[in-house]
Amino acid sequence: MQVAATVPHNSRKCCIGILNKLETTEIFNTPYLNHEDVLSADRMSSLYVILHCYENSVRCFIEKIFSKELGDNWWEQVANTDMLKKVERVKNKEIKNKWVSPRGGSSPLYCIDWGDLAKLIKKKEELFLPYIGHINFIDNRFAQLEDLRNIVAHHGILPSEDDFQRVFISYRDWCRQIGQYKNL
Repeated sequence: MQVAATVPHNSRKCCIGILNKLETTEIFNTPYLNHEDVLSADRMSSLYVILHCYENSVRCFIEKIFSKELGDNWWEQVANTDMLKKVERVKNKEIKNKWVSPRGGSSPLYCIDWGDLAKLIKKKEELFLPYIGHINFIDNRFAQLEDLRNIVAHHGILPSEDDFQRVFISYRDWCRQIGQYKNL
């Protein structure tokens, strides 16, 4: 599983087309929102992009390590009962509600929560230590980021520039530490 380095030309063209259809004046006339609310949403969108890339990079990294070290049935070896239930619940909902596109990626890692990703790494930390150096690398960044990530994921607003910087720094630390292993 590999995340594309660039957006395919057709996808980029489609996104631009959608954005062009929704005129700026319309977005600023959203019922019950004022001008500042819309500007905050635009500012928050930069964090969404970073968190999307960060979280999916973590998923791909975990899957690469587990596949390499444990083989094709790695999921059955590492998932706890709660994770198995989450995946089953998501997959059943996707089967039932065919009008909604399924989550991206075929890996069960796309059906579990941010905190679960850290649990998986810690469960088999000996497999990850050659790449992350010390388990505190994961503990410190993931725990600190979870609350901020949840605010962004649920369309909240981070009023503090410090919180923006925490997200940026955590992402940059991840890329610096793991980036050298992207061709596992």
